[in-house]
Amino acid sequence: MWALGIDGENGVHTYLRNFRADFDLTLALSGHRRTDEIGHSAVRAVEKPVF
Repeated sequence: MWALGIDGENGVHTYLRNFRADFDLTLALSGHRRTDEIGHSAVRAVEKPVF
């Protein structure tokens, strides 16, 4: 992980804190509160990349 090389242990803590915040936001925006609420209906395959 680049975070470890850039700022050592503190960089890893910062990275993980930001990752969790982003995940929590994505979870909330998808209408879920916990990961165990995510079912197959919340995930879909994309045949072609959008970009």
